[in-house]
Amino acid sequence: DAGATWRRVNEAKGLVGAYFARLTPDPKNPDVVWAMGQSLRRSTDGGTTFTEVRGSPGGDDYHFLWIDPERPERMIAASDQGTVVTVNGGTSWSSWYNQPTGQFYHLATDDRFPYRIYSG
Repeated sequence: DAGATWRRVNEAKGLVGAYFARLTPDPKNPDVVWAMGQSLRRSTDGGTTFTEVRGSPGGDDYHFLWIDPERPERMIAASDQGTVVTVNGGTSWSSWYNQPTGQFYHLATDDRFPYRIYSG
């Protein structure tokens, strides 16, 4: 109902509400929800349960997750350590150790191909 009503579906203690916490829904599958926080977590049941994503490159304080609207298996995560990319739905991620970046709180892309990434 476009957010007109809400109900609690999860009592998980590992999900925190802080300045860096954010939920990102999968653009093609309404049951898949990603939660940013002290770890990157994924729900496949609409948020009833979340599991920490293994294969993500550690770190802490994930701030933002961009999901490709056409190919949701392609994602970019922003965190205190920089940005990382997955092209396989989070099974594996690029490294932030090979990039001269710092803390990122937001990501955006444009409509060019290949797309440009803007972050800050």
